[in-house]
Order: sequence, then structure tokens, then C-alpha cells
Amino acid sequence: ANFTQWNVMPYIQDDFKVSNRLVLNLGLRYDYYTSPTASISSVYDVPTNTNHPGSYLQNSLNFAPRVGFAYTVTPTMAVHGGYGIYYTPFQYQMLTFLLIHAPNFQLQNYTYPITGAPVYAANAFSANVSGSSMAPFTLALHMPTPYVQEWNLAIQRTLGPNWIASASYLGNKFTHQEIRHNPNQGIDLGFNAAPRPYSYVGDVYEGADIGYAKYNAGQLELQRHYVNGISVDASYVWSEGMDVQSSGGIPPTNGRNISLDYGRSDYNPEHTFKLSGVYQLPFG
Repeated sequence: ANFTQWNVMPYIQDDFKVSNRLVLNLGLRYDYYTSPTASISSVYDVPTNTNHPGSYLQNSLNFAPRVGFAYTVTPTMAVHGGYGIYYTPFQYQMLTFLLIHAPNFQLQNYTYPITGAPVYAANAFSANVSGSSMAPFTLALHMPTPYVQEWNLAIQRTLGPNWIASASYLGNKFTHQEIRHNPNQGIDLGFNAAPRPYSYVGDVYEGADIGYAKYNAGQLELQRHYVNGISVDASYVWSEGMDVQSSGGIPPTNGRNISLDYGRSDYNPEHTFKLSGVYQLPFG
């Protein structure tokens, strides 16, 4: 299948000098990513048990404002910060989910004992598969565009002629994160058989924009300008990353209640210290 897509991303931005102490940076971006389709692509909507030819539905009003400021408190101290919204395209690897479900595709699994009678390949698969045994892949019919909100605030101060110290805060929030889950998972998560919310189909591997994440960090930094052949940069960051799914290959424990998996991100480095510098050798 050949997928086609086009994107529109106009962006305007400019600086405004409000006073001798305050400068504002304002911008606005518009992002639109079309929903890719193929000649036989469709979305299997689990709640209604229907197929919708084409692709998923998404937002079209993806406006992303940006604002930043820099304020000079004293000749040796400045405060600056900003806020912005950033949209992101979808995970293209999951677009195959538009093809691998009925009527395009049916998954059947059979196990035969070694001691049993031989089974001819022509008789191995049923021509009329019951719906409850099907395990289709699909995407959610409504897929809002994923986006991240970012904000930061920092204070900088010079220490003598060559040193700068800064303390800053950085935060972001990820909304409509694209994850994989099972919307038809049984209520009992143990080994006992449990009723499914939709009896006409089995397990469903669905990509949906229902995930979320957040990140908060505080940073201290000390810099020495390159003077007399020496520069130094030391920084310490304390951070906390939280999400419901850090890896797309591992679905949530409960596909019908992903909040149970909300916790510390797999890739979260809580404490980070960096020290770097440049020293010009007095010879060579």
C-alpha cells in the first residue's frame, strides 16, 4: 500500500522591545498533518463494531502559540522565561494497523499436538471465523494530534567579570500521547476467564492518543567565560519524568484504565551532574 500525506506548518515570530529592560518574543505556528490512507485502508471502531473506509479523524485547529521574555533586573542580574505548544506527527509504524483487520486481514492461531494426526494446510484455517476469536489491530477512529506544552523560568547573575551563575526551572506536559492498548480487555486481570465489554470480538491491539506524560526539572549552572585559555561549565539537574507508557512495545497492564500504569518514566535520570571545560596548553 502507498500512503500519501501532506503537511502545512506556517510560522510567524518576532521580537518586541517593550522598554530598555524588557524584551518580548511572540510567535504563532499552525500545524496540520493529514491522515494517511491507502486504497484498502480502514478503521475498525471497536465500540460500534463497524469499519470506516479511509483513515482516522483528527484535529484541524492545531495552533501553537509561543511567548518568551527577558527582563533586566539590574546590570548584573536578568530573568527570562517562556511558554510554547509543540505538535508532533504520528508514529508511522502504527499506520499498518489501518490494514490488518477484517475485511482486509484475519488473524487465526492454531496449536496441534505432535502426536496428533497430520493436518493438511488447506484444512488448517476456518473459512468462517467467529467474531469473538478475532484479534484485530486497529487505530482509534478519533485521533487528536499529540502535543507538548513547555515552560521555563531562569535567573542569571554575573559573579565578577568572568563567571555567570544561573538557577532555572523547566517543565513540560505531553497530551494525547499515542500508545497501544487493548480496549476489549477482560475485567479480571488474573488467570480466570473474565467477560469482555464487547463480546463480538476478542483481544484488540489498538493505537490511540490517550496517553499522557509530564516532566519537571530544576537546574543550577556555573559558567566561566573563556579567559586566559580556560573555560568551565558545571551544572546539576534534578528531574522527574512521569508517564503511562515509556515504550510503545509494552502495552498498559489494564488497557481500559491506563492510569494504573502512571508512574516514573523508564528513562528518567533523577540526578545529573555535568562538568566540562577547555584548557589551552601552554606549549605546542
